[in-house]
Amino acid sequence: MMKKSKRDITKRFRLTDEQAKRLDSYLEKNKFTFTDFTHYLIKSELDRRGWLCSENETFVETDVSNIHVDLPIRRRKREKFNITGRPAPEVDPQLLKKLGGIGHNVNQIARSLNIICGYQMDVMQQFSFIDCLDVLVDIQQQIHKYLPEIPQYTISVKRAAYKSSKVESSMQKVELTS
Repeated sequence: MMKKSKRDITKRFRLTDEQAKRLDSYLEKNKFTFTDFTHYLIKSELDRRGWLCSENETFVETDVSNIHVDLPIRRRKREKFNITGRPAPEVDPQLLKKLGGIGHNVNQIARSLNIICGYQMDVMQQFSFIDCLDVLVDIQQQIHKYLPEIPQYTISVKRAAYKSSKVESSMQKVELTS
């Protein structure tokens, strides 16, 4: 007698309310458990397509697989591996946690800027873009502390003055239109 293999892998899928009701009704009427029914469907579909299970639990394609029946099954659009063919690098979980926190801070800043830009001019005048730039520079330095191989982005004093003048001129245009 063959030894039963342990089923310790879980796969999940989603159903609409209507699909779930129909499935539950069918299972109850035919006295099937969901697990047994799913295993039966998988086995019958693989057998129909000619994929036979060998002793070592790997599936082997046979000549019967040339038979094609159109079923309303969506095909996977993306593969599970990266397209470059290189394995994903091993990354320290602490590093990912730190980068996630930094990303969260950047998202909060962007959200605040979007809220401020939606307000009237008096609220915008209270906001300091220079302070915001200082916070962003601090975030950039934190990122470089954990990822030193990323080249640092710096801005010259001349370029900063130019950008500052652009901000001031746009604020003057807003004042004229208000």
